[in-house]
Amino acid sequence: QDTRTPVLYAAVAMVVNAAFSVVAVVLLLGSGVAHAGLALGTALAAGVNAFLLGRGLYRRGIYRPQPGWPWLGRRVGVAVLAMAAVLYWPASRPDAWLAADLLARAGWLAATITAAALAYFAVLLAGGVRPAALREPGAPSSLA
Repeated sequence: QDTRTPVLYAAVAMVVNAAFSVVAVVLLLGSGVAHAGLALGTALAAGVNAFLLGRGLYRRGIYRPQPGWPWLGRRVGVAVLAMAAVLYWPASRPDAWLAADLLARAGWLAATITAAALAYFAVLLAGGVRPAALREPGAPSSLA
């Protein structure tokens, strides 16, 4: 029934978002991708908000992670790195992207998103994460 704490955490996240966005845009000025600083600031602020909310629930004894969560977290982390590796190459070629016409950009974007998603899920499957286990109650403990 505590509505004050999440609002406070959201306000902190909003300030963090503004600060991180400004810093990221300034650091990326001249790189051709300074606008990505806004997305980076938003993503970092969302992480700060999630951390604050999770820590608050943990401190109050409302949330206690089950034993399988660290196992799943490591595998998801590796899958995210694989997905990032797939996304890095096209992102490192802004000139080719800007020179392409609309149809070519749409095709390239669709292919890149598909390849990144396939890499992510392939690494999860290779790491032993099964989709059926994720639908079960208490999923992470059933994965270990």
